[in-house]
Amino acid sequence: MKRLSGTALLVMVSVSLTLSIICHIVALSTRHWIVTTSSDDTRGTFLNLGLWTACFSNYQHMHELTAPRYDGCHSLYSDYYATIRHWLIPRAVAAVFQYFFYHNA
Repeated sequence: MKRLSGTALLVMVSVSLTLSIICHIVALSTRHWIVTTSSDDTRGTFLNLGLWTACFSNYQHMHELTAPRYDGCHSLYSDYYATIRHWLIPRAVAAVFQYFFYHNA
């Protein structure tokens, strides 16, 4: 197996680092990551989900029939989504948030 020269390795690392920084900036700056295209659900409509906010239109979560209907855009960490936060933010994602935001504090 042929080894890469120092210059080729430096170019590959620089390109990879640049692409990862661009992806990171785009991910943190976009408002919504997931956007729905259909509204034929009888429980209301999930509109979109981003890193910090979720938007619903008269949505009722399927496992919580006594919960209120969610309407509008709110922060994922607000009290408004307290009953469905476990569904909106899976444990693996919450663990990553906790590591990056509280580990370095």
